[in-house]
Amino acid sequence: MSKTRENSLSSHEPVIIDGLNNYETAAAGKDAGSSTALALHQLMLFDAGRYFIMVGLLGAELRDEFLPEFKSLARSFKRQSETERAPTQR
Repeated sequence: MSKTRENSLSSHEPVIIDGLNNYETAAAGKDAGSSTALALHQLMLFDAGRYFIMVGLLGAELRDEFLPEFKSLARSFKRQSETERAPTQR
């Protein structure tokens, strides 16, 4: 993942996805090497001993175009039931 600098939090809002109460975070920053402006969108979901992280990182100029896609993708998240999980994942 890209190293960033000059990071600033844009939003931190509660969200419920697949019955899990958590937070969705948006931030802005710059790529440490190129100084390109970046947009970061992150969703962390916690569930009884495990967690799920979804991260979108792209050039800031593309944020408005791709943010709806990221949110749509994140909101479609569904945990697998115990019977759907592979034996090595149990």
